Amino acid sequence: MRNIPLSRVTAIGVGLCVAGIVTGLAFSGAHAAPQSNSVRVGLPQDWSHRHVVFSAPANTQVLANVRQDPRFVHVLRANALNRSVSRSGQDGFGAGRTLRDEIEVNTTGQRSTRDWSVTLGAGGSHIPRSMYPAKYTFNVNLPPDCVNDYVVFTTFVAGSAGQASIIAYNQLYSTQGGAGGICGNTGPAVKWAYNTGSGIRSSPSLSEDGTKVAFVARSTGVVHVLTIGTTGNNGTLVTAPAVPGAGNNAVDTKFRLNNGNPNVNVSTSQLFIDYADDVAYVGDDAGVLHKIANIFRGTPAEVTTGGWPITVNATLLLTGPVFDAASKNIFVADSSGRLF
Repeated sequence: MRNIPLSRVTAIGVGLCVAGIVTGLAFSGAHAAPQSNSVRVGLPQDWSHRHVVFSAPANTQVLANVRQDPRFVHVLRANALNRSVSRSGQDGFGAGRTLRDEIEVNTTGQRSTRDWSVTLGAGGSHIPRSMYPAKYTFNVNLPPDCVNDYVVFTTFVAGSAGQASIIAYNQLYSTQGGAGGICGNTGPAVKWAYNTGSGIRSSPSLSEDGTKVAFVARSTGVVHVLTIGTTGNNGTLVTAPAVPGAGNNAVDTKFRLNNGNPNVNVSTSQLFIDYADDVAYVGDDAGVLHKIANIFRGTPAEVTTGGWPITVNATLLLTGPVFDAASKNIFVADSSGRLF
């Protein structure tokens, strides 16, 4: 296996270029009127979106591959909004100012505003910079949905009766210190909160329909696929979480990596979801890359045939892998700064 020294490596994976540009998808924009003929397109967004860049397709097969990736839909939607805002010069960006311009201003710290903030409980001060929340947009063809759009945070501490290990908020488009925003609410509202046991060290990932969330527990190498409850008590506060399956219809399906090896730890890697094939990839602290089949659409289980799992570097931690749907390559880095 070839490796490339890097000057530095982050704990959340690496970027790559994959192919694909497609036309004909309509997105209405945040403030446009709903389209009567639009088809609902749910859009999950997680840590991996910032690590995949789409370029022009090499051929129709590549185009067909990348069209199945919701990350591509996210790019299309952002580009459409950029063009809309650039033409109108409205929405607070000023004439000729695009959404991308505003994002760049915010990321450089020159002008940043906060709509609301919430505490994630006792673990809030321990959440690392490498952890990202996951966000679900219920329908990209309609204005923001205050009830069905939500964001998921892992709290980075073990769950208990008084501490959620994972929590979701809706009413996102609100202000704090007074009701406001699109939702006209004072801050966000808890959509659900669960105690899933061991602390979650990785960023969460969502299914395309927004009904399931997947993550890896801290220092145990246990993969969880949580089916979000729709009945009963599903948690009301970060300090009042529910247990999946106890008084609700939530289901926490979980299994340990590497045939149940209790010594498998995962501390710097995240699950990367290949939505087209319903597969997930994750690295562990022993330099081993794992493949998980049926992550959202069946019974999830680790693949242990065909050479899996793969030892990439037996002495170093792996970061979050990235799967390229065009080349079918997997890109992953280790804690020494090598890219494989």
